[in-house]
Amino acid sequence: MKLFRRLLRGRDHTPGVPEWPVADRVTTGALTAAFADVYGTAPEGVRFAPGRVALMGDPGAEDTPVLLAALPWGVHLAWAPAGDGAVELRHARDPGTPLPLPAPLADAPGAGPAAGARLLIDTDLPAPAALGGQEALEEALRPALGAGDAALPFTEGTALRRDPRTGRTRAFPFDIEAAGLRLLIADTRSAPPAPLSRRRAECARAAARLGVSSLREVEDLAAALRRLRDPVLRGRVRHAVTEDNRLSAVAGLMRAGALGDIGAVLTASHLSVRDHFGMSTPELDLAVERAVGSGARGARMTGGSGGCAVALVPAERAGTVAEAVRAALEERSPLIRTALPSAGARRLP
Repeated sequence: MKLFRRLLRGRDHTPGVPEWPVADRVTTGALTAAFADVYGTAPEGVRFAPGRVALMGDPGAEDTPVLLAALPWGVHLAWAPAGDGAVELRHARDPGTPLPLPAPLADAPGAGPAAGARLLIDTDLPAPAALGGQEALEEALRPALGAGDAALPFTEGTALRRDPRTGRTRAFPFDIEAAGLRLLIADTRSAPPAPLSRRRAECARAAARLGVSSLREVEDLAAALRRLRDPVLRGRVRHAVTEDNRLSAVAGLMRAGALGDIGAVLTASHLSVRDHFGMSTPELDLAVERAVGSGARGARMTGGSGGCAVALVPAERAGTVAEAVRAALEERSPLIRTALPSAGARRLP
C-alpha cells in the first residue's frame, strides 16, 4: 500500500511495480456488501470515477493542453454520512488500513467536522499513476464530502482537450468502436527515467532563457532553438512545441472522422518523448515497437509517470497485438487490456 499512500499525497513520484490493489472487476453489489462488513451499515450510495488515458500531451504538465479519453476502469466509492464529523477512508482490499484524504481535499470546504463520512473504495484501474488514478479518486470523493463536483465531462465516444491553465475543456468525436478500432492499454510496470519535476524544471529554465512564461508561447521553433545552446533544453523545447502541434493535428483528424490516421501521430509523439523529452523507458519503447509491428495503427507512452503505453488497434488485431506486447515483456508480466472511450464520473444504481 506504500504506492497508494504516495499517490494520495501527490502526483510527482517515481513508482516501481504498482501496488494499488487492482480487481479484475468491481461490482456495486460486492462493494455495498464490503461497506456493510467494514462499517456495520449500508452505504448511502455508490459512485464511479474513471481513469483516463492521455492520447496527446502530458497529464502531469502544469500548463500545457492534453487530449484525454476516459477509461472503463477507475475508482468505485461507497459512502455514508457520519454524525461524529470524522472522515474515514479505506480500501476494500485492505480495510484494516485507514487512508489519508488526497491533499486537495483534506482542507476542502465541507470536508471538516460538519461533514463526517465513511468511505470505502475499490479499484479496477491498473497503473493508477499513469492513468489518472489521483484525479479519479478526487472526482469520486468530492460529492461524497460535500466539496463540489469538478469531474471532467467525459462522454462515450469522445475525447476531451483540457487546458490546465484555464480549466476549459472541448470535446472531440472519438467513436473508435464505429470505426472498428480499440485502445490497447499496456502497463509495462516500468519506472520513468527521471522525476517529472525535473522535466518541468528544465522546461521552465528553457522558457526563462527564451523570455516567455511558458513554452506554449513559443511561436517560432527554429528561432527558439537557435537561441539555446544547451542540447537538453533544446530537446525539451522541440518536444513541447511539436507536441502541441501534434495535439492540434489529432483534434483535426477527429473532427474529420479520420480516426485511423491518428495512429501515425501517436507514434510520432512517442518518438519525440523518447528522443527529445527523455521520459520513455526501454520497456515502453519495446511495447510501442511490438504493437506497431504487429498491426497497431500507432502507439505511444502515456502519463507523466511512465509505465503505460497506449496503442490504437484495429478490433480484429487487438488479440494479436496484445500477445506480441505480452511476449516481448514476458519478464515484466505486463497487464494488457483493451478499452473504448467511456463516460465520466457518475452515481451508480
